Amino acid sequence: MDVRADWALELQLEQTEKRAESEDVKAAIAATLRYLRNGKGGHRRGGQKLVHHLEVARLRASEDNEWHVVRLLQDSVDYCEGRALKPEFEERFRLFQDGERNESTCTTSGASSGRRLST
Repeated sequence: MDVRADWALELQLEQTEKRAESEDVKAAIAATLRYLRNGKGGHRRGGQKLVHHLEVARLRASEDNEWHVVRLLQDSVDYCEGRALKPEFEERFRLFQDGERNESTCTTSGASSGRRLST
């Protein structure tokens, strides 16, 4: 199985580390980032060891009840293992960072009933 390791993942991990409160959680995320950045020729490292680092960081966050960090790290695991596409991964992080979307009101069938479609 190919494990994805790219700039989007690195950026999310950097931001997740900043949001972590516990020193143990920050240290586990920092270890993950060190591993990710230590690829040959300036490339990022992936593989099952990266997934293992992410799982350890997620465990540390759950032990310290940092559930927002657990969620971000689970999104990272899903992305690495190909269960989330890059646009979805980036959008989830943006929503987590910025809050709800600011979308205009949609109407049913183009009618002007003013009712919003449920999403």
